[in-house]
Amino acid sequence: MSSLRLQPTFRLDLPLAPEAARTRLQEVVRSGEVGGPAEAAGSCVVLRAPAEEQRVWSPYLTAQLGPASDRGGSGSELLARFTPRPEVWTLLMMVYFGCVFAALAGGVYGCVQWLLGATPWALGLVPIGFAAIGVLHAVSLIGQNLSSHQMSALRERLERIVELASE
Repeated sequence: MSSLRLQPTFRLDLPLAPEAARTRLQEVVRSGEVGGPAEAAGSCVVLRAPAEEQRVWSPYLTAQLGPASDRGGSGSELLARFTPRPEVWTLLMMVYFGCVFAALAGGVYGCVQWLLGATPWALGLVPIGFAAIGVLHAVSLIGQNLSSHQMSALRERLERIVELASE
């Protein structure tokens, strides 16, 4: 995954109508034929790496079933997205928002200091906040590279689920 995107996304087509595809996907996931941790609820399928292989950077693969957008209503498609584990994603977003808040607050406070004739030391928070966002993005990309083998395995499992559901 050499993309600079935080959550790589792909689509898989199914020849079945959305309701039939949902039922078949749930049956295949519940049968355990593809191995590994998997859950299906409603029109969602979630795949994870096995517990013994999970690390902080291990991905989840979530797939949402919907009608095929390019076939005029015949068939369905899965929109699949790699994401960090929910607790890691929550922490990541908290840190992102904290960095943005620090940059904005530093900018506002620094401008007030400057307008009042004081030394605008708070303006230093603006580049620091944006540099921290850059570092955080780089760390996310490193995590994606460390888990690329898991991402490939999860995608293969999802493709196998779709293959079995389409039979």
